[in-house]
Amino acid sequence: MAKLDVKFIREALAGKWDIDVVVDGKKVSHLIMDWPDAFGLCLGVEPGKFVSEEVTVEKGVRQIAMAGWRSDVQRWYGHWYNDKGGYGELQYTYQEGNTLYGYIHDVPEDGADPVEWSVAVEIPDHDHFIYRYFGVKGNKELHARRIK
Repeated sequence: MAKLDVKFIREALAGKWDIDVVVDGKKVSHLIMDWPDAFGLCLGVEPGKFVSEEVTVEKGVRQIAMAGWRSDVQRWYGHWYNDKGGYGELQYTYQEGNTLYGYIHDVPEDGADPVEWSVAVEIPDHDHFIYRYFGVKGNKELHARRIK
């Protein structure tokens, strides 16, 4: 397994993104996501405030999210908490070229069963990425194009 390049992660994913959510090859929704240059401190909002409904991965859910490098375990971690009592964690565990690999543990709302996903983030260039989720509930993809 190749070691993660934290500088690459920050530079490749920070910014504002126009994203199509694709399930079984069909576009099912669209969203705008803002991961500011302060990536590693907070995603999409000033510290301590909720992300607006328009910029979250799931429409209609407000959330607080933080991400950053854990040098003690050499992994990129992301954590989020939403207004429905849900929470989740992302870890990128290794990298091959311009593709990040890891997993997500997600509890969408209070009392819900956890959902586990394997993830691969292919970053072909500075202005695009494809985020692939693989799990028992099916597969989905986020096709992203950089806005700024």
